[in-house]
Amino acid sequence: MSSNKIGFSHKTIGFSGTVVSGRKIGKTLGFPTANILTDQKVSLLNGVYGVRIHVKGQIHYGVMNIGRRPSFQLDNHEVSCEVHIFHFSQSIYKEDVEVTVCFFVREEKTFPSIEDLILQIKNDIKDVKEQFVQSGYSKNRLLKIGS
Repeated sequence: MSSNKIGFSHKTIGFSGTVVSGRKIGKTLGFPTANILTDQKVSLLNGVYGVRIHVKGQIHYGVMNIGRRPSFQLDNHEVSCEVHIFHFSQSIYKEDVEVTVCFFVREEKTFPSIEDLILQIKNDIKDVKEQFVQSGYSKNRLLKIGS
């Protein structure tokens, strides 16, 4: 696990929103995401976070990216919020969700290739699961094989 993690925050940061259709970039890369549209001000640095997400009456865990997705050169100034939910394959478009930010992983950065980005996403998922387990979350729910 990398040493730049700040650990669990004592101040809970959360927001709610609705899952909307995105560009399907995460799914194309092998990491489908719930793109969340919120009208709340989310005061977070652009980057990657370990999160809990409440959807359809259940709590799940995942890794969230909030930012401008600079690796895709979308010429987009819009900040997006997307969560890859671990071991989850349901369609949740138009569902309301609540996200609780548990810890910061790393700042957003640009990757020189899609392959480098995919490798970093895999490492982020591994790191987030390990940090949840070290903090007392269920190992069985978090560390299944796969993402």
